[in-house]
Amino acid sequence: MIRSRFGRLIFLAPWACACYGYYPPSAPAPGVGTEVALTLNDAGSAQMARLVGPAAEVLEGRISSDTGASVVLSMTRVRQHDGSEIPWKGERIAVSKTLVSTMRERRFSRGRTGLATALVVGGLTAAITAFGGSGAGKLPANPGSSGSAK
Repeated sequence: MIRSRFGRLIFLAPWACACYGYYPPSAPAPGVGTEVALTLNDAGSAQMARLVGPAAEVLEGRISSDTGASVVLSMTRVRQHDGSEIPWKGERIAVSKTLVSTMRERRFSRGRTGLATALVVGGLTAAITAFGGSGAGKLPANPGSSGSAK
């Protein structure tokens, strides 16, 4: 029973541990529907402050449209210069490409997923080895005895 559960966990671990990262775009311009992170330049941070808040550094979201000069994002998060993050719920904003220093595309990371899966499977293996068993413990030789003679 434990082994069959363990087998299922090992099989499902890569999906449970799936990791993503932001990487340079695989195409010259990511297409509509692609999740991206736009790092704003100093002018972009200043000009976008009225829409996304002060000290915005990175805008994350899904590309809704791309006109060539600007991109419309369905926003998911704003990361500020101090590292704090503000979640968004899909509101759309247009960002001029002149205000962006780098654009990164969110993609599946095989290396990170492999490492996370190995750590989870290793931890599960260690836990099953340490705590596993048939569940049948040994009873004392004389269960009714308190160990003291009267």
